[in-house]
Amino acid sequence: MKEMLKFYQKCKYIHYLLFFLPIIVVCCMDMFAGPDFWFLHEYGKHIISSGIPHTDFLSMHSGLHLVMQQWLSSVIFYLIYHYLGKRGIVLFVMGIVGAYTFILYKLLMLITKKDTFLSTIFSVLTVLLLATNFVLIRPQLFTYLFLFIELLIMEYYSRNKDTKWIWVLPVIALLQVNLHAALFFILFLFILPYLVTYIIKKDSKWKKLLLVFIIMLLVGFINPNGVEVFTFLFKTLGRSDFTDFVMEMKPTAFNLEYQINIIFYILLLIEVSLFTYSKKKVSLEHFFFFLGTFILAILNVRNIAFFIIGTIPFVSLLFKSKKRETEGTFKMYLPLYIVMVLVCCFYFGINRSVDSSKVSGAADYLDTVKDEMVLYADFDYGSYLEYRGFHPYIDSRAEVYFKSMNKKFDYFDEYYLLEHGRSSASAFVNKYDFSHMVVSRSSYLAVYLSTNPAYKVGYSDDDFIVYEKNIILLEIK
Repeated sequence: MKEMLKFYQKCKYIHYLLFFLPIIVVCCMDMFAGPDFWFLHEYGKHIISSGIPHTDFLSMHSGLHLVMQQWLSSVIFYLIYHYLGKRGIVLFVMGIVGAYTFILYKLLMLITKKDTFLSTIFSVLTVLLLATNFVLIRPQLFTYLFLFIELLIMEYYSRNKDTKWIWVLPVIALLQVNLHAALFFILFLFILPYLVTYIIKKDSKWKKLLLVFIIMLLVGFINPNGVEVFTFLFKTLGRSDFTDFVMEMKPTAFNLEYQINIIFYILLLIEVSLFTYSKKKVSLEHFFFFLGTFILAILNVRNIAFFIIGTIPFVSLLFKSKKRETEGTFKMYLPLYIVMVLVCCFYFGINRSVDSSKVSGAADYLDTVKDEMVLYADFDYGSYLEYRGFHPYIDSRAEVYFKSMNKKFDYFDEYYLLEHGRSSASAFVNKYDFSHMVVSRSSYLAVYLSTNPAYKVGYSDDDFIVYEKNIILLEIK
């Protein structure tokens, strides 16, 4: 043990081992669980071959206006998957998560004045919470990275350590508006606490920051969709069908339906208790971060990620103590290494899935169909069928099916009413005259189709049934 302690004292970077925890956990997660990757792949493929489209080419509907607000992310994901396959995607996401941890560690070392122990604990904890609840193959990967970089730059600027880095912010804005325009304005919300604080304190730094703020806004117009990317987000607000149907858009307030909601309220309770009973003062900008990200998180589940990013790192300051060894001792880190091993074992044993495309069996069956096809698939699995070359009624791109976006018809509202049993299944099926319908066994349509003689079962498995037109019955009629 003495020799081990001596080794630890010589190797001051041993705490970096903990940085591998979020990376290993992400490696074990089912990153293809979400449906978005499949349509993003098709976006990227289309852009590489034909350029950026402004009319939808994936669904069965014609002439739908399309705002491809994540075009650059789509190209990146497509190229990685095309040349390196699933392993390449996994390695890419692991690299992004590793970057989160490293940048956050640098940020915490700055605000805690080089407290290695606190910086390690809170950087790993923050990224672990973010990774296990919000990291999928989606454009948000880049948004979270930019927010961490933005916080680091702003903390440097606040301390007058290196003010020239503030000019990197317009570059981040340019990348963000092309990688994920839907969350473009979140960059400004993470700058606002600093700007307001400078103005309140009459600190002259607000002038330079305001100039950067304006340049970032102007840079936002450098994108293939022009001003539409700024109105994109607002056209989805206020829709009860959207917020009720899409999990990540559901309000968090007084809702314990999901695991992340429970985590949010636990974090909120801990942070409020610390603010209340700690003798240490919370800086004005950090209080604004808490207040602003709390309001965002209450609005919908997706925004809990911003609460985690914007508050947990700064809570570390309330744990800072002059009596404690800031570098950390072997005994202090040993329990964390044990927890790291246990967490990794849990994810290796429980969460080994690589591909959640459960509808692949149905897609294989549809591949055998040689005739013209009018295909129905539901919201969650339409994207995978698009990846397989089909053109379904709907997919997970909710905003594409809003009339305010596509300028044709509100297919999302039609689908929402159908799924909730508030419209006629018979009228819906007759309207589109589907030749094939891929439905989950527990769905409202599955119940209807099981009693409709015009359709027969062409394929079934534990999760899905493919109904197809009963040709024999039609010929008799």
